[in-house]
Amino acid sequence: MEGREYRNLNLNRSSIEQLSRDFIEANNFGLANISPMPGAQNGIRVVFTQAGQQPATVDIYYNQDGTSSIRWQTGKNHPLSELLADHLFDTLNPSEFENVNMVIQGIVKDQLDAVLELTSEQANLEIKVHSKTPSTIVWKIVSTEFQDELTISFHVNTFNLQIQGRPLSCYRVFIFNLTSLLDLNGLEKVLLRQDDSRAEIVQQDVAREWLKGTFGESYNQLPMLVEKLLTSGLCVKLAAPKLPDYSMLIYPELRALEGILKEQLSTLGIVVDRDFGGIFTKNKGRYGFDLVHAGKYPPEVEDIVCEAYDFYRKERHGLFHMETAVNTSRALGTLPILMEKSKIAWEHMKKLYSFKK
Repeated sequence: MEGREYRNLNLNRSSIEQLSRDFIEANNFGLANISPMPGAQNGIRVVFTQAGQQPATVDIYYNQDGTSSIRWQTGKNHPLSELLADHLFDTLNPSEFENVNMVIQGIVKDQLDAVLELTSEQANLEIKVHSKTPSTIVWKIVSTEFQDELTISFHVNTFNLQIQGRPLSCYRVFIFNLTSLLDLNGLEKVLLRQDDSRAEIVQQDVAREWLKGTFGESYNQLPMLVEKLLTSGLCVKLAAPKLPDYSMLIYPELRALEGILKEQLSTLGIVVDRDFGGIFTKNKGRYGFDLVHAGKYPPEVEDIVCEAYDFYRKERHGLFHMETAVNTSRALGTLPILMEKSKIAWEHMKKLYSFKK
């Protein structure tokens, strides 16, 4: 594409070959071969075809700093090779053109040591102390496979962790291992890199790892669609600019909770359809099972199900319906309120998977 710079890109090298294969297959092109770059240059060459045309060649050079450069103006079919070059280019999030320079507060040395030890277990990563003073310890994490590096600085007196480098393989491994220590504010820093004008999502896998920590053993029980809803919802919440109302961003949690409620009710032998509110009734301001279903299940199971439905029913009705006096309708006016509601929904989901079926 005109105006694009294809040099020194922060491409994920471990994904380039598969991305190329998927692109060629999706467009019904023919893959001739993917092979190491000819000569001494490190990288790969992709040769593919389209029926009735000359073959296309794309070279991806692996630079010594961990970045990659794409050369598509080679071979005999430049228009076709440019399509693959643009596809690889478009896998980059806009923030991934930049270097990382972030600070995460409230980290103690023992926690960081555990993260570094876990990171060191990754094949082809080397971690060395670069410098050490009474106030600051600096480590270098280097990938012997991809040649990128990350600088980790721990400020002893302030408990600040500084992360500097390109968002490449070392960054991905270190951040993946760091997520278990992070609250939502810390997660926001590693998911996003912001200035005053934008907020861009960087890594969905980090969001997933944080959700795994939140849900614990229940995470593996989440249906695929529910997991996708929650991951997407968390990423959008953290990337959201300042808004006058955040009501629409609780939708993933309420839809996910509805699905899990129906799933668990079905395992209890309760037949549910699209509108499953008929099996619940309101008593003294709270929803519980109707007379047909009340008392048929262990009290702790009934409490979990009914409390989850009570939350779902009140939030869904209150936020997704308007009052006659429109301006008196409920809204979620701040991001902290939204996140608090999300946490409550996540907790109900966990509890729904806690009882024996």
